[in-house]
Amino acid sequence: MVKKLLLLIYAILVFSPTVFAYGFQEWKIDRFDLDIEILESGKLHITETVVADFTNEAHHGIYRTIPISYTDSYGNPFNLRFKLIGVRDENGNPHPVDSISKELFSDVVNIRIGDPDIRINEVTTYVLEYEIDRAMSYFDKHDELYWNAFTDWQVPVLSSTVRVHLPENANKDEMKAACFTGYYGSDESRCKATVSDEKTFTYKSNTAFAPNEGFTIVAGFPKGIVKEASLFQKVMWFIFDNWALLIPMAVFLFLFFKWWFTGRDPKTADTVIPRYKPPENLTPTEVGTIIDEKVDVHDISTVIIDYAVKGFIKIREIKSKKWLFFDETDYELEY
Repeated sequence: MVKKLLLLIYAILVFSPTVFAYGFQEWKIDRFDLDIEILESGKLHITETVVADFTNEAHHGIYRTIPISYTDSYGNPFNLRFKLIGVRDENGNPHPVDSISKELFSDVVNIRIGDPDIRINEVTTYVLEYEIDRAMSYFDKHDELYWNAFTDWQVPVLSSTVRVHLPENANKDEMKAACFTGYYGSDESRCKATVSDEKTFTYKSNTAFAPNEGFTIVAGFPKGIVKEASLFQKVMWFIFDNWALLIPMAVFLFLFFKWWFTGRDPKTADTVIPRYKPPENLTPTEVGTIIDEKVDVHDISTVIIDYAVKGFIKIREIKSKKWLFFDETDYELEY
């Protein structure tokens, strides 16, 4: 009997990643709930409720990472627009937000919530409210929201519920719901997805989530309920997300305008005859201007040398001892 009991305990620890995780995690998330309101404009107004249990391990707060960077079907960067509205507790009292950052080449926004001078060792509720734009997908016959509720919590999540609300009623027969769970790339579905009514989708986990497991939901509904972004807005999004593609265009425009204003030779009906010697009776200033088609400071300074050569002025070199073996050279002009 004792041997069977030990074998049962061993099997649970080896084959159940969730139970295995609980044995080594000092804190956990008791509940993670999302309420997603799809606005008529296509924006998402999201309210998250995270109930963190710090009873066995004190913490300053939580890190919340929200994926916002993806790639489209052509491999181009595709970034969502994120705006944090606020973080509060279950009673509406604000939680301090230590920082909000998106590191270079990172795919997520990092929100650090908590006071760095205070450690918490009790069950604490965090209610995050934020907006997301550009998350909707538009197809020929339907529109769709594909959303990662969470992807990379480093601790177990015991339960999770997601609700999605449409801006107006839809035909319930044309509303489709699906959900997926597990690690990245998994097609598991340890969850239940239902169409609650003509405006609401509900998704609920059937089991707890081990660390680094994710919860993804899909809500499909008829076209015409949510407005699609205008062509101008799509172009602006593409430009901001792919600004590096503008560098060759900017270089081309710069060189083109430089050639247009300073590089073109004047049109003439006369025959152009090449000359193999410098034109006579031209000053150095004029020659320098002809070479690069602009007057530089050194072109003007050549007037002094030219006048000295012609005998109008004299340039006298003056040397003086500056320090030890070093001389200082200056020049004096005589008229």
